[in-house]
Amino acid sequence: MTQIVQMIQKDIGNNDKIQLTSWNRAYSETLKKSNHLLFTIARIAQREELFHWIGPIAFNNIYLYKHKANTKEIKTLQDAKNVTTIDAGPTTNAAYMILKEKGFTNLSDLSSDIGSLKNLKNGRVELLALGEYNLLNKALQEKIDHNEFENTGILVYKYPLYLAFSKDTEEAIVQKWQESFKKLQKSQKLENFIKDELEKMSYDTC
Repeated sequence: MTQIVQMIQKDIGNNDKIQLTSWNRAYSETLKKSNHLLFTIARIAQREELFHWIGPIAFNNIYLYKHKANTKEIKTLQDAKNVTTIDAGPTTNAAYMILKEKGFTNLSDLSSDIGSLKNLKNGRVELLALGEYNLLNKALQEKIDHNEFENTGILVYKYPLYLAFSKDTEEAIVQKWQESFKKLQKSQKLENFIKDELEKMSYDTC
């Protein structure tokens, strides 16, 4: 959602540099440091009081995917609880938090999403939690054919995507960003970027 952030920055005269880093590091720093903005992030109950929220920008659905060579019948969350391992991303990932809360004990302890499709293909994990818009771009990143994978149809959750400021960010800063975002919504410029931006996202940016 970089273009949207840049549009807001331009509107309010903000010249702060956007830094690309790992999800775990970005999440941790936004929790610990003031005046930090994290994007994009799923707004879920477990995070509600941790940040100031700007949005919603869009919605995405997280499903469980498997490799087509896996012939197991996996159609329900209960079926998914019985597989060996599920890659739901790092422990700071919303999919991990939600599945953990649903009683899943077979979640992998992988620290990032690097090579997640390859792990799925080679059987290191049996299922992968992934946004419905994100398979193609993920496959391009890993240089693997996206047609090798299929959506099980098991919905982990539908989530709204937000920008999130660290909790101790000055109220005036948050308000300025929120007002600019509302102007962007009314101008309808937002819709021109949403689908393309979602398709560029990696699944762990939530």
